[in-house]
Order: sequence, then C-alpha cells, then structure tokens
Amino acid sequence: MCPIRMFGLMRSGGCGISPEAKQLRQLHYCGTCKATGRLFGQRARLTLNHDAVFLGELLLALERKTLPTSFTAQRCFSLPAVHDIPEPLAYAAAANLVLAEFTVTDKLTDGEGRHWKLAQRGLESAFTRARAMLRRFGVPLETLFAQHQKQAQAEAHPTTLDALSTPTATATQLVFAQGNVAHFEALGQLGDAFGRLIYTLDALTDRTDDLKRGAFNALNATKTAVAEARAFVREQQRRIVVALDTLPLAAADRQRFTLQLHASVNHALMSTQEQRRPRYEPPPQKSCRCPRCTGQDICDTCACLSCDCTCNCCGDLCANLACEGCLSGCGDCGCGACCCPSL
Repeated sequence: MCPIRMFGLMRSGGCGISPEAKQLRQLHYCGTCKATGRLFGQRARLTLNHDAVFLGELLLALERKTLPTSFTAQRCFSLPAVHDIPEPLAYAAAANLVLAEFTVTDKLTDGEGRHWKLAQRGLESAFTRARAMLRRFGVPLETLFAQHQKQAQAEAHPTTLDALSTPTATATQLVFAQGNVAHFEALGQLGDAFGRLIYTLDALTDRTDDLKRGAFNALNATKTAVAEARAFVREQQRRIVVALDTLPLAAADRQRFTLQLHASVNHALMSTQEQRRPRYEPPPQKSCRCPRCTGQDICDTCACLSCDCTCNCCGDLCANLACEGCLSGCGDCGCGACCCPSL
C-alpha cells in the first residue's frame, strides 16, 4: 500500500458554492498546474493533485497573496515567467512532484506494469529538480524519504491503524510545516492529521479490492471495523479544523477551507458505504385515502400523497460535520445548498 502521497481528497464541488469561490478555486488549480509546467516541464503537469492545490492555496492565504489573472485557464500552454510564480505556489508544485515520486516508486515496488517505468523515466529530471527545490526550502529530505521505508516496515508488522498511519502522517507533517516556518507548529499539526486522514481513507476506499487481490490493506491487516475507521477519519477531520482555527487566516479563507474539507470528507466517506441509496427515486404511486377523493392516484384537493425525499440532495457536499448525506431534505443538514430536482 504505502500511500505516502497526495490522495486527491480536496476536490472542489460545484454545488452550493458561489461563482466567485468557483473562479478562485479554478485560478489556484490552473496556477499550480502552470507553475509546475514552468518549473519542472510540461510532463510534470500530469502529476497535478487536488491536495497540492489546497496546500498552495493555504500557503498563499497565510501570506495574504493573490494570484494574477495570467494564471487562469485561458491559453493553457502559456506559462508564467519564473519570477512571477509566488514562493508558496512553487513550494506546493515541488512538494507534489516529490510525493508523486513516492507513488511511482510504490507502483514499481509492487510490480504494477511497464507504464510506471515509463513514468519514472519521463519524469526523472522533474523529480530531481523538485527534490533540489524542496531542499532549498529547508525540507529535510533524508527524513522525508526515510518515512517511505518506515511505512513499508510498519505494514510488514501491522499493529494498529494509528501506528500504520504514522509514517504517512510524519511525511505530510514535514511537507506542510516547512511551507511556512512562521507557522510551523500549526501547519505541522494540520499535516499530521491530514496524513492520517488520507491514509485511512485510502484503506477504506480500497478495502474490498485489496481483499480480492490479496493486497495489503490497513483495515484488513489490523482487523479494524469500518465504523471504527470512519470514526478515526472524523477525529482527524476535527484536528484539521482546530489547526485551521489557530492559523492567522482571513475569516473568508478559513470558512472556505473548512467547508471544502467537510464536503470532501463527506463525499469520500459516502463512496465507502456498503450500500448507497440512489440520488433520486420517484415516490411510489399510492392510492389516495382522502375521504374527499374517489381513490385516484393523485389527489387534487389535498396533500395526502406526500413524497419521501430520497434524492440525497446535499449529501455529497453537506457542510455539517455529522452529516454524510441527509436523505430527508436540505433543511436538516444546515448547508443551505440544495441541488435536488423539484419533486
């Protein structure tokens, strides 16, 4: 398994967020992509990960910096000059490449296909430059790379889910904390929780497939129940929120990051449920029992045919920490963003 890498958790959904927030997210996504292309070559843009975008966005927000419009999606292959790339964005791009190198190494170790060898060969120079850049930023690469070996050792002798997630947590802690040393402690706590969260979500997502393939899975190896793993994810989610609250972020940025975290974790946990209810099921046709009716299916004079909402209208993006898909309508979850069709 050894997922010392970005999981791609922090995606940005389109439901319930303002057009301005969508544009801002797109700007940072394209900005990280273009920075990666300028600093490490066009091929390196293929490794772009939503969690790296989140890291760059967070570091920029801490420095109260904004990206110029030249980083937008227009003219995708028109890259910015090196001196126009803010340091937080360059750091996020380099961190993404180094963690992508971990992924490629994992796949090769597991003997997964010739295309991973091609990826390693095609990105070798980009990986080298990314490592050099992280070293200039002060990241202890020896410690970072040692976590990869420690992860393999931990999985060779599994004990608890917390112990198995520690090497990944240490790696992400180093990456986040070194992004802004003025906030080393808070960013480190955020990174530690983020690493444990993505490690556990990875195990939850792959649990069934890993069991079929006979591959290592943290939950199967430690006999951790799904409910326990989900509770562990929620615990790490709360730790990330606490860390965000301690960082000197603008109120709008803190709210945006918190909402994005809740929505992303809810969406990921919903995808791991054993049985998922469909987003929308038309209510069954029932005979009306109203004494003023004659037994037709739909009563014209009263509301005796109430429909049970099973559309999961905001479950994927619910901002409520405890809600993983309010199936009784948007009013119960408090997210204020209903996208269900009119019934």
